[in-house]
Amino acid sequence: MNGFFYDDPLDILKFFLLGVLAGVYYDFFRIIRIARRSDSPVKANSFYLKVAPKHFFENRKKAPLTGAADTVLVFIEDLLFTIGCALAFIFLTYATNEGEIRIFGFILVAFGFLLYRISIGKAVIYISGHIIFSAKILIYWIMYIIIKPIRLFCGFAKRTVRWIFAKTVGALAAKISYRRQRDYTKKLCSELLKNAENGFTRDAEVEMR
Repeated sequence: MNGFFYDDPLDILKFFLLGVLAGVYYDFFRIIRIARRSDSPVKANSFYLKVAPKHFFENRKKAPLTGAADTVLVFIEDLLFTIGCALAFIFLTYATNEGEIRIFGFILVAFGFLLYRISIGKAVIYISGHIIFSAKILIYWIMYIIIKPIRLFCGFAKRTVRWIFAKTVGALAAKISYRRQRDYTKKLCSELLKNAENGFTRDAEVEMR
């Protein structure tokens, strides 16, 4: 049995640092979740309200991954975190204490993890949230600058094509339709007049008889 907790303070530091690294590893997945989800904790900041493009926050309300999909991703991330921490703890225990698991190892890892979370971890998540949200706004601006002129050009081209069509093909079709209606009306009037004349003649003959 290795009495490393009493003989080698360096091993104590190793387990403590393992807890810190576990906190860093956990924050890695937390940052991924912040980047994936639209409900950023910094979106209500007045600075972002001023620099963000128009309708940015309205468009962000529709998250690309919600419901079951996000739940599955969170489960996979938690599973990877658990497996990674377990393998690291087993490897370190085997390397420092010949594979003998001691409660002090868990305590040191937990202490390092909690100490990281309440100190550096908060700053990391806060800064990461602002960096990610700023990057989203920058990308949105770039896409807006690129796509907006294209949309304006497409709208102008669409209106121009409609105007040309209305002045050429549309006008020709309307003229042809008008001529057909006019010819049909003339023909109908001619037939009505002819039938009327025949009817008047027969009525006159009947009265004379």
